[in-house]
Amino acid sequence: MNVLLVQPHATFPSRFAPLGLSYLAGNLDEKHNVFGLDMNFLGNVLGAQATQQELLRTLQENEIDVVGISVLEETIDAAREVARAARDNATIVAGGYLPTLAPSAIDFADFVIRGEGERPFNALVNALDS
Repeated sequence: MNVLLVQPHATFPSRFAPLGLSYLAGNLDEKHNVFGLDMNFLGNVLGAQATQQELLRTLQENEIDVVGISVLEETIDAAREVARAARDNATIVAGGYLPTLAPSAIDFADFVIRGEGERPFNALVNALDS
């Protein structure tokens, strides 16, 4: 399967790479193709409109099957936009501290992973692949 892991744009973006998404990518079985999109980094370099275009390009050119979105309280609106862009062709999975603490706030995902997500996300992607 083709998996896209997304860090949505934050109001106060971090200067650091999204470590949690890196852990998810590293724990997926090797048979899956993993792509990453840090919308904070791209937003700072390219601007918001170009970042959205890059998301759409990545979804289309790589035929993404599953989109994993890291959701924080300050990124929930941006996460909804990511899900809306991917909804027609991909399964949407939300994880991170907001889905862990307030799963009912996540109204845009097909699946929510609470707590440590490395093993559950891998199991979910494998189940969707079978």
